[in-house]
This record gives sequence, C-alpha cells and structure tokens, in this order.
Amino acid sequence: MTVRSIANRIFSLSRRRFLPVLLLLTACVLCIQGEPGRAPSQGPTLREAIAWFPAAHSVIVDATNGSFTVLGGQGELLGRIIDSDHACPGYRGYGGILSVRMALGPDDKIVAVELGRHQETKSYVAPLPRRGFLAQWDGLSAQSAVEREVAAVTGATVSCVAIGKTLRHSLANVYGHALPATLNAPRSASLFSIKRLAMYGVMALGVCCVAMPARLNKYRRLLLLAAVVILGMLNGATLSLSQIHEGLVHGFRFPEQLHIIALLAIATATPILIRRNVYCSCLCPFGAIQELLGSSDGSSRPLSKTMVKSMTICRDWLLGGLCILSLLDVEVDLASLEPFGVFSMQAASGWVLFMAATILLVSVFYPRLWCRFLCPTGRIMGLLGRWADLLRLRRRPDPASRLRQ
Repeated sequence: MTVRSIANRIFSLSRRRFLPVLLLLTACVLCIQGEPGRAPSQGPTLREAIAWFPAAHSVIVDATNGSFTVLGGQGELLGRIIDSDHACPGYRGYGGILSVRMALGPDDKIVAVELGRHQETKSYVAPLPRRGFLAQWDGLSAQSAVEREVAAVTGATVSCVAIGKTLRHSLANVYGHALPATLNAPRSASLFSIKRLAMYGVMALGVCCVAMPARLNKYRRLLLLAAVVILGMLNGATLSLSQIHEGLVHGFRFPEQLHIIALLAIATATPILIRRNVYCSCLCPFGAIQELLGSSDGSSRPLSKTMVKSMTICRDWLLGGLCILSLLDVEVDLASLEPFGVFSMQAASGWVLFMAATILLVSVFYPRLWCRFLCPTGRIMGLLGRWADLLRLRRRPDPASRLRQ
C-alpha cells in the first residue's frame, strides 16, 4: 500500500465518519455550556488610566457607585473612569453581555469611550471607532449622555444598541440620574412589515419549488433573483458559521432574529423530511448570485478530479479544525471565513468583500464553485441529509419487495 493510498484512506475515513461525529459533539457541547461566565473585572489599571490622563499617579475605586477616581501626583482630581462591569448589570449584544469604559474629566464631561470585554463578531464591531460611533458621546455631560438616543451603525445595530444602553445605564447609576423610560423598553421589531412579509413569501416559494419541481421549476430564475434582493439585500437573511455558533452558545434573539430562525428551521428540516436541501439550492442569497452569474455565461468549464478532491478535503478539514478550536474555547472570527458579510457591506471587512468578489468572478466560469466544493455552512446542511438515513425518518424502498411485486 502506497503512501498516497494510505492518505486517501485517512481522508475518506475522516470525511465519512469523524467529521459528522465531531460536528454533533461540538453542537452538543456548545448548547450545554451556553454563554461562558464572566469573571469580575479588576477595573482599570494605572497604565490604562495614563492613556486617557497622562498625569495620572493613582487610581482609587469609589465603593459607593463602582467608579474609579484618577488622581495626579499632588492628589488633584484629574477625572473619573467608569467601567460598566462595576456600574450596571450590562446589556446583551449579538454575542452576549458586553462592557463599556468611559473616561470623564473633572467637569464630568465625557473625554473618551471604548468597548470593553465582549463576545461580538470582531469584523462587525471593529469598524465602530473608525466610523465615529463611540465618539458621538465625546464632550457630553453625564446627564446629556444618559438622555441621548443611540445612532446605530448599519450592520451592527444589535451591538450598537447594547453599547448605548450599557453606557447610559452606567452613567445614570454613578451620577444618580433618572433612567429614561425608553431605555429598558423592548425594541420593536416589526414581524409584518412589507419587507418581512416578502421575505416569508420567498421562503415559502422556495420550499414549494423544491417540493414540486415539475410545476414550479419555470419560476426558478425569478426565485433566485428574489432571494438575492429580498432575502440578502433588504433583510440580510443568510445562514453562516458565525450565526450558527452564536445561536448555539447564546441562543437566538426573538423576534429580531425570527428570519434567521425560520431559515435555520427550513435548512434543518427539509433535508430530513424531503431529502432536499432547500436553503442551499434556492434560498441562499450568495448561492443565488453565483447561479445567476453562471447561467448568464452559458458555459461550464470542467474541474479536474484532483482539484475537486483537494477543495472538498480542505473544506472538511477546516470544519474539523474549527470544531476542535470551539471545544478548546479558542476564539475565531468565523464571519471572516465566509463571504456572506457582503450583504452588510457597511459593516463587512475589506477581506470579506475581496473574497466575495473573487468567488463571484470565478462563478461565471465555474458555476456555484463555492456552494459545491468550498462552503462550510453548506457542508453542514448536506450532512443533515445523510443523518436522515441514520434517523430512518425517510426509509428507502426495499429492492427485494419490488421484485416480489
């Protein structure tokens, strides 16, 4: 037996046996563990205080309200630092409870705001300082900051709202100001707006087209276009590794993420019930763009077996590696591994935009290349069809019974 045959046997075994078991184990562990606990913050150090107050000589905690007083070399008051971990319970963002730190001068006006500990997707919150979100409170008094409504950044709305609420609640607790009635009011998420109703209609049409292809297949191109415009551009409704991971760990936010819950239900149930992957075949906005671009050229260039095997092996090993890192509690920016962030262009990183553009360009010559051989989320959905046979929810007809008939 040659080295190559041994390697092929190992790869085949890992893809057929090891990867499905590892994915199932990872999902169970993430669900059981839930949101990781938050150790009490030690508060700002003197080195951190010097970054805001260069003349700082000491930092003293105020036990009455949880703030930190910054003093100079002669004991003069330089300002105050407020850490939300000590000042208020904190609010949940997209990935869990986050914290905020504020520096205020001796006149109790905000000097700077920075994001503290959090579990948000890095590629979505990293642009916030650059886009001026944290600077909108600079120069405001504590009272004005408590009353100020948050101007959220498109693509990171949930995180921005949580940051604003945490900041305002912390200032109110430290300075004894009354909380606005709107601060803890639940955000209204319209379930029956025009774009939401159109999105649910596209989902239903997608299920019908896959379940009854003979009757509705002629509307496929219209369905693909609707998936791109309505699901992707208007609603940002896509499934990704980062969303699946955060849903398993932190749970889904209802009703804000009802569209994600609906897509995940379709993607999970249809491979088991009708043995067809509805989401990947016609509801994924990025896959729909690839198919539309590929069909416009009218030609398909074949890929070599070596290339196909190499890409699928890389995808499976990537999934396996991510599962191991999740079990080891190693933080990975999953949003940067897939191109789906292109539908939130204002929050997407340059790397995600470049990756998406490259894949779409290649899909003109090799239709749905990403979907067929590279997409890790699609690989998870594909495994659900195989698990259906193990669950015996859809039994295959017995060939012997056909001979008897």
